[in-house]
Amino acid sequence: MTSSSSLFTTTLPFEIRVIRWNKKPKTSQLIDLRMIKAFVRLSVAFLVMSVDSSDNKIMLGDMSVESLFESHLEFQYNFDDYEVNTSFKLATLAEIDVHILFGSWCHDSKREVPRMLRILDAFDVRDEQIHLIGLDFKKNEPENRGEDFNISKTPTFIFSKDGVEIGRIEESPDISL
Repeated sequence: MTSSSSLFTTTLPFEIRVIRWNKKPKTSQLIDLRMIKAFVRLSVAFLVMSVDSSDNKIMLGDMSVESLFESHLEFQYNFDDYEVNTSFKLATLAEIDVHILFGSWCHDSKREVPRMLRILDAFDVRDEQIHLIGLDFKKNEPENRGEDFNISKTPTFIFSKDGVEIGRIEESPDISL
């Protein structure tokens, strides 16, 4: 059986059979049948869209900003949409490293990581100073840095100087980035 809409076309691996009664069905039976059909259509649409989406790929370990943006467009869109308030001056960031531990699956990460990347870009922080580290649902990755950095929330931004942590932001800041 083939289901189609303006969003996608797919072949279903099963068939929906409608049982017809000799007697005229009661109104409640028609409503039940319509609800079942609508539920099945929505379920299949959700399944197809989630399987086909490249944004569902969980990225683990080290990555570049470019690879994050290429594989997860929502991060790129949020980066492009964020406007940095440059009316204030930050202390020099030349000697500061920023470790960004996040989940590509996490809604807070999708909002806060692009904002932080936009801020770091606006203040000319070099790519070598930014360390993007993707985490899994258990907030860890193959090199065990989620555990090493004691990550309990995503995203976590860790600021360090000469290898010593000087500050961190967990999940989202109290005020704003």
